[in-house]
Amino acid sequence: MRLTTMLATAALAFVALMVSGSVLAQAQAPQNRVVRGTTLVRDVYGKATQRKGDAGDWKKINGGDILSTQTTVKTEADSAVLLQLNGGHMFRVGENTTVLLRELGVGKSFSFQVLAGNIWSAVRAVTQPTKYEVETPSAVAGVSGTIFAVFHDTSSGQTEVSTNVGTVNVQQISAPNTPPGPSVPVSAGNYVQMARSDRFSSNGNNRPPPPKVMPQPPAYRAMWRTMHQEGWIRPLRAAAPVKLNRLIEPTLRKTIFLRRGGPNNGHRGQATPNGPGNRRPNKQNGGSREAAGGGRPEGKGSGSKPPGKPGPDRQNRDK
Repeated sequence: MRLTTMLATAALAFVALMVSGSVLAQAQAPQNRVVRGTTLVRDVYGKATQRKGDAGDWKKINGGDILSTQTTVKTEADSAVLLQLNGGHMFRVGENTTVLLRELGVGKSFSFQVLAGNIWSAVRAVTQPTKYEVETPSAVAGVSGTIFAVFHDTSSGQTEVSTNVGTVNVQQISAPNTPPGPSVPVSAGNYVQMARSDRFSSNGNNRPPPPKVMPQPPAYRAMWRTMHQEGWIRPLRAAAPVKLNRLIEPTLRKTIFLRRGGPNNGHRGQATPNGPGNRRPNKQNGGSREAAGGGRPEGKGSGSKPPGKPGPDRQNRDK
């Protein structure tokens, strides 16, 4: 009788241990909830829609939605979508962005096409994918165990890739019937800007100049500090909900070079969070210090006199 009781107690303890272990494993590995070939919308705000394939109606994106491959995600101003991929990788779609979800984890391969706008992504080294690529009309960024951002400006055709952790290999996309552009590694703390090779003509071979990897200016460093405040960059825990900052897009907008011309588009000086180059506008270019984020114009008070004819004291001194 005593032996039977001991065996029964041991069996109950074993079952309890197995159940608690299963619950703990689920809490520690939330990425297992996302099936390969799909992505989970962890959070969304503003106006965001999705469409399957090249035709059909655009549908509103809601938190908890499951999206599949060949789905296009589109956001408007002051909007964002946070996607969780199989393996715990995270993909943030910023405002005014259109991105096609090409591959979503089948064979541990992920690929996305950013047609316009801005994305940020955290690729977990623990569940390292065989392929993780983000393509724009101007460049392809291939990563592994990396935190990075890709910005594409449709008006200039330029793409910028900024690396926060790890290294991103960026390949320049060529025009049809032209040799491929150069590929450069962009390590943490650096960024690179590229444009399609058909936008350049060098020595008659339609090749762009070699891309230059540059240290991130203060604006980009400020952008990454802001992005880390959202929390999704860190490994996820099931008990901690992931929420996007509803007020973050205007701040990010000020720190993205391509929205304001970029340091390689003729701006001079060092970029700041108020805009790259932070040049002081003048009457010829129709600007003001207030428009550039610099406060009220120079002088004592807002009613200071414009430069003109010198006063009587100055005239007497000049005689």
